[in-house]
Amino acid sequence: MEAEDGRVAKRTSSRLRRTNDRSALGVHEDHEDDENAEIGVSLHAQDTFYLGLAAKLAKLGEAKAFPNPIVGAVIVYANTIIGEGFHQKYGEAHAEPNAIKNLTDLFNSFIEKKNTSNNFVDEFSKNSITAPPVSYLAGAEKLISVFNKFKSLEELIHQSTIYVSLEPCNHYGKTAPCTKLIHRLAFKRLVYACHDPNPLLTVHDKYSSPLNSSEVKAPHAVKRFYLNDLKESGMDILCLEDYANSLSKSSEHEHSQELATIEGLLKLIKFDNRIFFEFIDRKNKTDSEKRSKNYWLTLKVASYPDGSMETKATEAWITNSSSRKDVQRLRATHEILITGINTIKNDNPLLNVRFPASELNLSDICDREIVILKSSQDFNETEKQSLNIFSSTYQQKVTEFIINPLSKKADNQKAILRSSEFLQSEKVFPNLRALLNHLSSEKKLRIMVEAGPNLMKSFLQEGLVDEIIHYEPLDIPLENYDASLNENDLIDTISSRSLSNILDRYQNLLKESPLNTDLCSHRSNEILQQSQKCYLSKYEIIEATNINERADIKVLIRVTKNTELI
Repeated sequence: MEAEDGRVAKRTSSRLRRTNDRSALGVHEDHEDDENAEIGVSLHAQDTFYLGLAAKLAKLGEAKAFPNPIVGAVIVYANTIIGEGFHQKYGEAHAEPNAIKNLTDLFNSFIEKKNTSNNFVDEFSKNSITAPPVSYLAGAEKLISVFNKFKSLEELIHQSTIYVSLEPCNHYGKTAPCTKLIHRLAFKRLVYACHDPNPLLTVHDKYSSPLNSSEVKAPHAVKRFYLNDLKESGMDILCLEDYANSLSKSSEHEHSQELATIEGLLKLIKFDNRIFFEFIDRKNKTDSEKRSKNYWLTLKVASYPDGSMETKATEAWITNSSSRKDVQRLRATHEILITGINTIKNDNPLLNVRFPASELNLSDICDREIVILKSSQDFNETEKQSLNIFSSTYQQKVTEFIINPLSKKADNQKAILRSSEFLQSEKVFPNLRALLNHLSSEKKLRIMVEAGPNLMKSFLQEGLVDEIIHYEPLDIPLENYDASLNENDLIDTISSRSLSNILDRYQNLLKESPLNTDLCSHRSNEILQQSQKCYLSKYEIIEATNINERADIKVLIRVTKNTELI
């Protein structure tokens, strides 16, 4: 993507973050008694707003929803949010059923308190409304005001809109189709942001097979049948992606700002689901290597502007505390964390997640495993007793692997039971690619590397990295920039000083010959130069919360093997 995409995503993200403040919803509250307020001149502005909230809710499920996409949903009546939900865990209920359950529980609690309690307003407020780390539900008084208008939940749903950040599923998998539930409840409107990219889904026989077979494989066009069925029932359906496409074909300039806002949100939702979209894309590739790669490898790096990854003698950390907390969230959303023996011996890191899920805006944390890579070195017993990573206090699953090119087969493995409170296995692999294939075969698909420069280069130059997440302190404190610069100009100034240097640094690494170590399989420099390239996909400024710290720049770099951008 171009650098401009990063700015759009950052500005959109900033707007969405501000909506967590209840006062941000106030611009819509004047219409709470107007049942048709959302179907007026500001139709699409309202839709984009609520889809933005659904997108924020979706990120709460980032740890456990994978390999499903992250999806959020909000239910709105007359510009009052009366239900919300997100996909919390793979194999469990999706965002739409969770939002509907949230509304159902609230409405039933309201009826119960109204019928049994003299002071039901206070009782409803205290006992009924529980919120996740991020919540956009209306307050108790507004919910009561809405609920009082309806004799039944069904009547309320018939007059409400459900907003979903991704097209509702319409196939049977581990759960029933969300479209079937939406159809049965008969919402007034369904608004979703992006189409589901999956070209082949299992479609229920009632809607796809005249032979009434149990299930069939249907193409993308047939998959839309459920939505057509919803339209035929009288439900108003809007897809923001389709609406944006229609606007882009229009020559009327008055739509340009609206289109920019919508496209910014769509990019943000697709970016947050980039691993899901990439996996779907790989399934459709004819290249056997791309089809066979079923993991996503993130390379996390922190360095100074000169490229050094060693902490200065006068500093405890390279990056500020906000960036370090951001890294904790990365760890919480990856199943495997890979590091090297030298990093463990030299830095003695914990490599754990030091915040509860709620403080990281997550509903849960991945079941994680730490992988330590070794060659001829090993830990002695004295070292193990002093190293944090082996401490039983943190109850972390730690596995050690040996990378040895002389080992011809990846199945030449020897498991060892060590005297510890947890099982550690020692396995031998001929190269890093064989190791990653083994890890992903155990359904551990999101892998992050936190290691020193040599191991980092090995993964990068072997063509195994999908994305680099790079943190770096700004070479000049923000307050030293021209005070007259607005936010966009400031970002442009920083971009010219930092972004190109960071990208050039990694591109030069890809052009180098592979390191002469036993962690590489020594592919030719010419092939590497032709096959890999770095692209900026997003960046943001992470401001310091401590007065003694500098602001950092966080850069997300996609490493691709062709010129197509995702």
